[in-house]
Amino acid sequence: MLLFCTSSGTLFLLFCIVGLLIFDFNFDTFQPFLYFDCTLLGFWSFALDGLSLLFVLLVAFIFPLCLFSINFYSYLNNRWSFVFLLVLLEVFLFFIFSAADVLVFYIFFEATLLPMFLLIGRFGSRFRKIKAAYYLFFYTFIGSIFMLLGLFSIYSILGSFSFYVVFNFHYALFYQKILCVLFFITFAVKTPMVPFHIWLPEAHVEAPTVGSILLASVLLKLGSYGFIRFLVHLFPFGCIYFSPIIFLVSICGILFASFSTLRQVDVKRIIAYSSIAHMNMAVLGLFLNNIYGFFGSIYLMMGHGLISAGLFFAIGVLYDRYHTRLLFYYGGLTVVMPMYSFFLLFLSFANIGFPGTFNFISELNVFIAVLFYSFILLFFLFLGFVLTVVYSIWLYNRIMFGTLKTRYISLYSDLNWFEFCVFVTLSFFIFLFGLSTSLISFFLPNIDLLCV
Repeated sequence: MLLFCTSSGTLFLLFCIVGLLIFDFNFDTFQPFLYFDCTLLGFWSFALDGLSLLFVLLVAFIFPLCLFSINFYSYLNNRWSFVFLLVLLEVFLFFIFSAADVLVFYIFFEATLLPMFLLIGRFGSRFRKIKAAYYLFFYTFIGSIFMLLGLFSIYSILGSFSFYVVFNFHYALFYQKILCVLFFITFAVKTPMVPFHIWLPEAHVEAPTVGSILLASVLLKLGSYGFIRFLVHLFPFGCIYFSPIIFLVSICGILFASFSTLRQVDVKRIIAYSSIAHMNMAVLGLFLNNIYGFFGSIYLMMGHGLISAGLFFAIGVLYDRYHTRLLFYYGGLTVVMPMYSFFLLFLSFANIGFPGTFNFISELNVFIAVLFYSFILLFFLFLGFVLTVVYSIWLYNRIMFGTLKTRYISLYSDLNWFEFCVFVTLSFFIFLFGLSTSLISFFLPNIDLLCV
């Protein structure tokens, strides 16, 4: 079982690397690679452009790291279904980001609910895992109904679900407004945005370490990818019409999540609310109709995928050793876990957008885009940034400094070899992409065409 899961993750990563090498970056259009004639559902096609290839590579990078996560090997010894759900989720995500048909995208968009529901409900760590699994399922499933209505409307107009047809049709402003609302609700639930965010903290807290990593680094990107692929591409004037409301919701989400983070005592819930704040900032940048906003948002999605994976992995290290996520029981760990202390400090700095890290470039671009739009909006965004610094440093200080609480924890151990390799890998790429702005923009040569 270990050999099967390791080989499948490695083969998928190698396949994506080969696809990267043969991909023609001179054309920012869909490059087909697979056609599948399904008798019941018609003709399916899969294709990649620079944007979808970027997300496919993120999936291919994160999943092998999950093989070395904290609880993975204990699951391997007695539960093959854990491995099956991981591989199934990886396949579904690949088909989502490479779908060249709107109906195919929707089918696999919904299909990801099943493996994630089972990962949380069956392999969660606490007694509230069933409630968290149903929160995830019902919030995202009900939200997806609005997108299904929008797909039926598009098909009634065009008679086709193909991206090549859908993306080359100019919709009337009235239809753009209606379809923009329907698609926005679906992807706002998945991102998530306030007030559709309730399911995310519950799912993160109750999910196993692998589930939290995948949920934060990959699954939340389905909403932001949908915003780019559908709303910005298909309904640009509808996005402009509703942009003030979207900005208001995004700012409320950033501030609400940041203030909520300050009052949490569960370490996983702190990182979960931090993810809500960062994803709302990414959505804000997308709808500014500015090249800096587009670049900043996509950078933020990629950066959040790596940094959040590292943070949840770090929390998993603590929970695996001491079996608690409450801040009250931690303190002074820098004395007994120096390597862990270093990597958590680096990830905390990356989370606040420290210069030289991935989030610095992304947040700087979003700030510039907001400055061109409104100084008042910039003020509230800057307030959210200050709160990010406060809760990130506060969390690190509570865990690493102070008195070592030997009354509650008597046996301590630093990182093992597998954990060290995962931290080094994530830190290397966070630092690498933080130094070079061209590595991501290379995938998006014509992103400025999205600006109306």
